[in-house]
Amino acid sequence: MSLLLPSLQAERIRRSIVDYLSTNFALTDAEPRRALADFLQDPEQGIFVGPYVRLRLPYLPASARSDALDWDPGLAPYRHQADAYRRLTTKGGHRPEPTIVTTGTGSGKTEAFLHPVIDHVLRARAQGITGIKALILYPMNALAADQAARLARLLATDPALAGVTAGLYTGDTAQDHSRVTADSLITNRQQLRKSPPDILLTNYKMLDQLLLRPEDRELWRASAASLTYLVLDEFHTYDGAQGTDVAMLLRRLGLALRDLLPDDDPRRQAFDASPLGPVCPVATSATLGDGGDPSRMLAFARDVFGVDMPADAVVLETRADLEQWAASRRAAVPAGALGDPIHLRNLTAPALQALAGLAHAGSPDPAGLLAHVVAALYRRPDAVGTPDDAALAAPGSPLIAAADPVDPADPVDPTEALPDAPVLAAALHSHPDVVELIRAAEHATALSDLAYRLFGPAADPETARLALATILAALSTIRAGLDGNPDRGAVGVEVTMWIREVTRIDRALDTRPAFR
Repeated sequence: MSLLLPSLQAERIRRSIVDYLSTNFALTDAEPRRALADFLQDPEQGIFVGPYVRLRLPYLPASARSDALDWDPGLAPYRHQADAYRRLTTKGGHRPEPTIVTTGTGSGKTEAFLHPVIDHVLRARAQGITGIKALILYPMNALAADQAARLARLLATDPALAGVTAGLYTGDTAQDHSRVTADSLITNRQQLRKSPPDILLTNYKMLDQLLLRPEDRELWRASAASLTYLVLDEFHTYDGAQGTDVAMLLRRLGLALRDLLPDDDPRRQAFDASPLGPVCPVATSATLGDGGDPSRMLAFARDVFGVDMPADAVVLETRADLEQWAASRRAAVPAGALGDPIHLRNLTAPALQALAGLAHAGSPDPAGLLAHVVAALYRRPDAVGTPDDAALAAPGSPLIAAADPVDPADPVDPTEALPDAPVLAAALHSHPDVVELIRAAEHATALSDLAYRLFGPAADPETARLALATILAALSTIRAGLDGNPDRGAVGVEVTMWIREVTRIDRALDTRPAFR
């Protein structure tokens, strides 16, 4: 199984760009080539900023399976998802409440609002209600298309959702689908007007067109009484002039819906209190929730939606406590399965170089990568040779790509007779230096700074950085799931790197080659 491991991918990108530029500028002398490579990788003046690393503890699951929905999504929700379910459900006559889901990347923000929406659609269809029930706006066509593909697969694979319809309305007219399939939502505009879907995905520019075109008026006439949710995904993008445009657009939508309701419809009164009337506003954002102030989010939402929201409208993430999480992982390692942990500062030079060597491996086997890292970080009582040297692999293994040679007549295989993968994963998570790494990388921190903190000043900075990238890669394999199923209880690894552009080199004659 081949995985995209962020920390190793950042190293590959780094090496590839340096090799490309060194070749592109075609310096014939060895010393200028070396000086150029050193300059490109200089931590202060070079072209790379980062990598920066942030480690995120897992989200806490809901204490019990949510009873807010009649439809079973088949997934145990996180705590913040269950909170959103309770606010957005229409089960038992509950009126959906305005909600802002501000949780991190990979937290299931889409599911937090989509599951209650689908549950409502099923209930409304059973009552014979037609028209659009949920309008979801995305800031970019690419994002709308990506979410449309996810929704199409869900609707096509869950038999309980066989009757639910959903459409995608963007400026892309290349596709022309008149029904929901596993590959696409409804995109045919005539079909969307003729039979408005239960869920419509679009962007704010196309919503503007939908409100202007006379031929689309019937779509709103059919949906004025059924529209229940208005969702703005990536809410943080609607700032400045774009935010003003969207705020005015939503008010125009509310006026159109009100005008299309019969004069005696009691729902018209709701428009006196909110521009959207009875339609429930929903917003999602990972950026706003990353240490943001809830009061600022509520003020922002008031400007865009035109309605005051209570403080509990902001659904925040809840992550595991580090000490409790590490203790639970430590308890999953049977007594005697591994020896004492070896602190990173105490690794021998060959063991450190061996870990760093794995960062240069093309596509390491995830299970083998995890086994080698754990073997390097634990002093196994049954290993041959010195405890740290036992971390070296047998000849031919990528683990010794940059290590001292091992006697072929007496190779040491660190992965021999190791426990199975779940125990290895728990052992790596509970290693004291890995716990310290998680604590130190709670906020984005330079990989080089983390390596200095964990390996100490005596370690070669480049070797320590590559060794730490290998350990992070092993953590990524655990999160991705060695059995193909992601481990939602594992720590998440986020790696960010910026690259400056280099367009040309002006060379000056000097006795020594140097770049600036």
